[in-house]
Amino acid sequence: MIRMSLRRPVAVAMTYTAVALLGASRTVGSGVEDGRTFEALVEERLNRELGSASGRRYEILNFAMLSYGPLWRLHRLDTKVPAYEPDALWYVTHWGEIEFAVFDLRRAVMSGSKLPY
Repeated sequence: MIRMSLRRPVAVAMTYTAVALLGASRTVGSGVEDGRTFEALVEERLNRELGSASGRRYEILNFAMLSYGPLWRLHRLDTKVPAYEPDALWYVTHWGEIEFAVFDLRRAVMSGSKLPY
């Protein structure tokens, strides 16, 4: 299927695979030098091991966020990611995800602010 998106002209869509990446601080690459993040390492390996044989180019679009819980990541998935029309979505989580959701709910109730869902 050929699609038009913010990232890909139609002519490129047939040889290009975009992966939307969502997650927390580790997924953002906080504290890691450029080129050594999870995203950069996986993208480089995909292109080296699969791209050369298939002629496809792989790009990971990092939508990860620092200091936001899963409800806010879902909001980003609904509001920001669709414009880029990714071919796949990877959601990286960790053991503290549930606690972060509870924290977001508690903070919203205590401050009277709204959550996106």
